[in-house]
Amino acid sequence: MVFLVGFAFLCFLGSWLSRYRKRRGKPPGLFFDFWKHAAGTLRLVPLLLLALVAAVTWGMASIGWDASIQKFFQTVNPLGRAVPWIVLIYGNIWHVVLALGFYLYAKWKSDFRQMGAWLAGIQAVLINTLQNTALKMLSGRRGPGNFLTDFVRPTGHFLKSKNPLDFAFDFWNHGHQDGRFFWPSGHTSSIFAFVSALRTCYPEKRWIPWVGYPFALFTALAMVDGDFHWASDVIAGGILGEVVGRIVGNGFRRRFRSF
Repeated sequence: MVFLVGFAFLCFLGSWLSRYRKRRGKPPGLFFDFWKHAAGTLRLVPLLLLALVAAVTWGMASIGWDASIQKFFQTVNPLGRAVPWIVLIYGNIWHVVLALGFYLYAKWKSDFRQMGAWLAGIQAVLINTLQNTALKMLSGRRGPGNFLTDFVRPTGHFLKSKNPLDFAFDFWNHGHQDGRFFWPSGHTSSIFAFVSALRTCYPEKRWIPWVGYPFALFTALAMVDGDFHWASDVIAGGILGEVVGRIVGNGFRRRFRSF
């Protein structure tokens, strides 16, 4: 809760500075129409998709698919132990670092369209962080426990569960140690939002989805294989991230046509 409020406050400051740039006729910055784009996730179609992924999550958990998929990955563990942890540690930052580097290059070349595309990607990640954190807090889902042992213990600094239906909506009664912050997957939604924003800004660049989405799917796979998320967490994250990226990408694309 504290993180969400603090992060939102920083975004308000950035948005205020962005309006100042807009009045002076400068190219859009990182927080261009930030809250307009964020509010776009509350329109009818995004809300219907949110309801859909919530229903899919509940269905997968209820009929046992979440548990069965988790047991399979815990038994086979196709990526090993190291790879999922590397993705967990760096999966939320590598694309932002990449975008910053290419943004500086585009700025040096005065390529305003490319500048806008990379900024759109980063903004999509920021808006996704707000949305994702709020949903994690409101849904209160615990992550998957180890199905290969009968011993239930805290994992890391918080609790996990073997019950995929372990949701708790009374967020005001829970702290970090309760481990109720797993739906949807933040790593998955972040990379999908980033790729979606770039693809929307550059629809003619067919290599973007062909390169970006395999990375996004690999991130989702690592989240499940590493026992960091249920399968339905990453499905929800991918769909919601795609929606955020599309909204932000369209906003930046329309604006940069005037430069």
